[in-house]
Amino acid sequence: MGYSSNECVNVIAPPTGNSPVAAVAVDNSGQLLAAAYEDATCLLYDLRGKRIVQIYQAHADEIRSVRFSVHLHYLLTASYDKKVCVTSLYDKKLLLHPDKDVHMVKDAVFCDLTKPLILSNVAPHTDKIIQARWYPHEMSFVTTSADRTCVVWAPSALAAANL
Repeated sequence: MGYSSNECVNVIAPPTGNSPVAAVAVDNSGQLLAAAYEDATCLLYDLRGKRIVQIYQAHADEIRSVRFSVHLHYLLTASYDKKVCVTSLYDKKLLLHPDKDVHMVKDAVFCDLTKPLILSNVAPHTDKIIQARWYPHEMSFVTTSADRTCVVWAPSALAAANL
C-alpha cells in the first residue's frame, strides 16, 4: 500500500519562545486557525492571508483544548488552570451596522480580530481540564477533567449576555 506525497504549504512559527502547540482548530470556513500553546497563549491565524492576526493570553496555565463554535461567533478554550474560557469573535453592534470594517465568513460577522477580544471565564473544574467541545446546536459545551468528571454546561443568560 503506497502513501501519497503531501506538501507542506505553511508553517506557523511559535508566537513566543519555544512553547509547543497543545491544540489546534480551524473554523468551518477554512479561513481562521486557532492554535493553543503550553505557555497559555492563544494564536489566531488568517489562513488565506497567511498572517498572524492576534496572540493573546487566554489562561494562566497550558491550554489543552481549543474549538470554534458552530456559527463561528466564539472560541472555546480549556486549560490546566481549571477554567474554560469563551472568547467572542464578533461584535454584536457590528451586526446592526454592516457598513463597519468587519470580515464576513458565511453567516459570521467577525470584528477586527487585531483589537483586544472579549474573554469570559464560563466554567470551573476542581482539577486540570483535559478537553472541551461545543454542543452541536446550542450555546452549550462539554468538558472533561482530571477531577474525573465529564460535565455538560449551559452558560447562564447573564454570562451569555456578557459575551
